Amino acid sequence: MRYGIFIFLLLLGQFLRLDAQIQVRSDGDFSDPNYLISEILTGRGVQIFNVQSYGSNQQFGLFSNGVSTIGLDSGIIMSSGIAEAFASSYDLGGGTTADFAFSETPTQGGGDADLLKLAQKTAQDIGIQAPPKMDDAAWISFEFIPTTDSVTLTFVFGSEEYPDYINSFYNDVFGFFVAGPNISGAYSAPAAFPNGSKNFAEIPNENLAITVSTVNDQVNSAYYIDNQNGGRATHYNGFTTTIEVSLPLVPCQRHYFRFAIADGFQNNFDSGVLIKAKGFSTAKWKIDQSASFQKEPDLFEEGCGNVQLSIQRLGGLNFTDSVSLSIDATSEAGLADISLLPQFVVFEPGDKVVNVQFNVLKDGLTEGVETLILRGDLVNGCAEPFTSSYRLNDYFEHELSNPNDETVVYNCQNDSIKVGVLPIKGYELYTYTWELDGVVLNENTDSIYVKPNPGSVLRITVGDQCTNYTVTKEWTFDFVPSGSPQIFIPTDTSAACPGATIRLFPDSVRGGAQPLSYQWIDEDGSLVGDRDTLVWVVNTNSNLQLTVTDKCGATDQVQISVGLDANASLSLMQNWVDTSICRGEEVEMVWIANGGDGNYRAEWRDGITMVQNSRLVSPLVDTSYVADIYDGCGNSVTTKYFVQVNAPTANFEIENKGTRVEVENLSVGRELTSSWFIDDVFYRSEENTSILLTDNQDHYLKLLIEDVAGCRDSLTKIFGPPIPIYIPNAFTPDGDGINDLFKIVIPPVDHFQLTVYDRWGNEVFSSEDPHEGWNGVPSNGAEVQSGNFVARVIIQRNNERYEKQLYFSLFK
Repeated sequence: MRYGIFIFLLLLGQFLRLDAQIQVRSDGDFSDPNYLISEILTGRGVQIFNVQSYGSNQQFGLFSNGVSTIGLDSGIIMSSGIAEAFASSYDLGGGTTADFAFSETPTQGGGDADLLKLAQKTAQDIGIQAPPKMDDAAWISFEFIPTTDSVTLTFVFGSEEYPDYINSFYNDVFGFFVAGPNISGAYSAPAAFPNGSKNFAEIPNENLAITVSTVNDQVNSAYYIDNQNGGRATHYNGFTTTIEVSLPLVPCQRHYFRFAIADGFQNNFDSGVLIKAKGFSTAKWKIDQSASFQKEPDLFEEGCGNVQLSIQRLGGLNFTDSVSLSIDATSEAGLADISLLPQFVVFEPGDKVVNVQFNVLKDGLTEGVETLILRGDLVNGCAEPFTSSYRLNDYFEHELSNPNDETVVYNCQNDSIKVGVLPIKGYELYTYTWELDGVVLNENTDSIYVKPNPGSVLRITVGDQCTNYTVTKEWTFDFVPSGSPQIFIPTDTSAACPGATIRLFPDSVRGGAQPLSYQWIDEDGSLVGDRDTLVWVVNTNSNLQLTVTDKCGATDQVQISVGLDANASLSLMQNWVDTSICRGEEVEMVWIANGGDGNYRAEWRDGITMVQNSRLVSPLVDTSYVADIYDGCGNSVTTKYFVQVNAPTANFEIENKGTRVEVENLSVGRELTSSWFIDDVFYRSEENTSILLTDNQDHYLKLLIEDVAGCRDSLTKIFGPPIPIYIPNAFTPDGDGINDLFKIVIPPVDHFQLTVYDRWGNEVFSSEDPHEGWNGVPSNGAEVQSGNFVARVIIQRNNERYEKQLYFSLFK
């Protein structure tokens, strides 16, 4: 422990922290030793029970994000002070060191006899003064049963005592005390472990406890990290590197473990030990494999090479282990499918991997893909067995998809000919041996190019890399010369206008050995095309030269003349006849062009451009249409169309004259004929008509008109007897229930409006409800006196409208 003053520059590191710095928490479950042991420290293969502890909850915690600080990502921390003060993010309340003490009670603040004994022994071992007592002790103990013979812990010890209190009797100390079968020691243990416990927290390869005085920048410095500048995001001035310790155990037997820490002599300047999460666990085992021939992962072919198993021990490398190998009961494949496996695999101390080899036997049976599950059991242990699964595949002798010998006909001397095979079945890593006329070729592929002589024989032998089985195939080459190519000149080589594009190609090319190559040369001697078809822009008359060469080098050559067609004038082949339509109908206007370059388009004078040679229109009035027809050369002709639109409009008025109605025909159209229908029954054919009223019912009157072009229109209206209306000339709104409302009496109508004005023309009442009436009170609520008023009445029923203005009197 140290007393002193930090200079300002040492604090500079506190301001250079990264976001990814170590975090320590002692809140909630993270200060509960039971939770820290069962959920944080303990891993696989260990059964934990009877957890006990001593110390303040503040002395225990969880650390995380610690790789950049101490080399461990996460785990548990136990401190002789406040655990959270390990991290530099903890607020020291104005101080500069992690310096905390706890009042001594039965559960905290006191010392520890085993730690005092350990501190005194260590002081004696290195020749320094021993502390007379221990303070602020903290410890956690538990009993456990391992499934294998070892547990490996990884930890870091750190302290604020560095570097001032090296070799002083203030040294803080910690220990890992273990008891169990085959372990004895000088430190305490529960009664169930009469041989006591032994401390395993020692410097690697030395029988010496880890303290500030045994690991520092002068002694065992390989295990020491100096942090006086604060760059490691912790308040502690120094700490060890990560150290591993393996505990020798007896599988399936009860053991005892206690780890403890305390301040030496006085409770200033704290220390702590940090243990890797899930580190209290037994070794993990697994099996990897590799095969001399393998198409897919974990797939082995019968009779094809050998398989090597790599059995790996992940942890517990300081002890001897034995693994029993067998085929799992759930495996489809059995002992008859593979060569004999060793019954046991032995791992000597330091061995991490032991390799075992076996072969998959070729049994000649068609079984499909079988699953082989190998199982490993620890001989000395109660751990669950570990397994590894593989697939075994039947082996079939390979063959060729087309095994028959062939004759290959070729047409050119020194021709390079491609031949090949497609092997199937067997092991797909095939081998290929090619021979031409008995000479072995240096090729190992499924296809090659050869230059045979007439009558040459090519032979291939195909094998695979698993067996000595082979298949063969032969080709015999027959030379049949082909004649030279002959070009037949095309006939259509003219264009309708300058700048037009034409496609030139020979009518046919006969003879020659395929493939053929083409060359088009213009009058300047330039190459302008190398395919059978040439796209050429015609501006003037010119000559092109076409040369065709076959694969043997034989050629033919022709000259092709291209130019402008002097007879390609543009004209129209169809005359339009003016037509008449009814409004709403469509008419199609068609044009057919002849000559030009054939790339026609129509530009209509009303702004529409289209390449179609017809147009649908539906004008509402008589309309003239004009179109300019163009070809791709810019030549044009004009066509005109006229469409007459017939749109008769039916209309009539009904005048009610009591016992009859007079109907006046107001229809518009060309040379109309009129037909009248009453309630959809034909009545008369005449321009105007009259109807005698014989009942008090409303009826439908329909007028159907048709013009000289056969276009029609119709209109229907309702007629009937006059509307009976009663309008009073006076009323007395005195509240006696007699004649209190000015109200108009009428039958049901389509529309009603009553408006009342005083003698100065001010509106005092308005309503569209014929049942409402006026009670003599103006709409503004003012009181009125007896006098004369004006009523304006508007009534609409069917096609009949009644409108009247009259005077009436109000008496009070």
